[in-house]
Amino acid sequence: MDTGPDDSLLHNAEVLGIDLRTVDTVILSHGHNDHCGGLQAFMSVNDHAKIYFQDTAFGRYCSFHEDDQTMHDISFTGIDPQNSRFRLIHGSETIDDGIFLFQGNRCSYPLPAANRNLYIRTETGLIPDSFDHEQYLAVKEDDTWYLFSGCAHHGVLNVLSYFKNICHCDPAYVFSGFHMHMRTAYTRADIDEIRSAAQTLCTYPTVFYTCHCTGGEAYAIMSEIMHDQLRYIHCGGVYQSESQSVSL
Repeated sequence: MDTGPDDSLLHNAEVLGIDLRTVDTVILSHGHNDHCGGLQAFMSVNDHAKIYFQDTAFGRYCSFHEDDQTMHDISFTGIDPQNSRFRLIHGSETIDDGIFLFQGNRCSYPLPAANRNLYIRTETGLIPDSFDHEQYLAVKEDDTWYLFSGCAHHGVLNVLSYFKNICHCDPAYVFSGFHMHMRTAYTRADIDEIRSAAQTLCTYPTVFYTCHCTGGEAYAIMSEIMHDQLRYIHCGGVYQSESQSVSL
């Protein structure tokens, strides 16, 4: 799931002893280039894997950096959308028994404040990113559900609600960024929002592994509330269950 920003994927897989030629399915969580920029490198060594992403993933996405007041293109580029290996999805789709992709758009909880600098470039100008290109992966092994997200731009609490509406249960494990990292100082409202999210996550019978866009400061705030229910996993980290491992 996701390929990172560039061909560093190939080096990292080699270090981990993962043969990318054996991969048969690729999931792209959303259309930002830090999550799908390595797809071209992956396809250079793998000629058969099916690649799943939302049909809106090729939008013209951009990010405004408040610290230096600059706009940056973060679009998914360099790939032909008509490639026969691509599986363009509109909504949700079952991949295999116990493996499916889903979306959601009814947000009961606030979106992460860090979303406020993300936009879509249209013919009439910039509009806030709606994140309709974001999708989530649910995997069931025996009676255990695993939920995977990229950045959870819709907010991890909303993603959990989407999952529960479909599966009628809570996942045992969640692997996801929380998109709480800020390039500028957190406001009091930002910190209150982070704490509130952590307090609500504590009500779930779930262990959360987070990384990437959560940000070190937000993770520290949440850890004080969630303790061992929240764990940090980084590139090269491995979660090991009794029957399988998950490498990041």
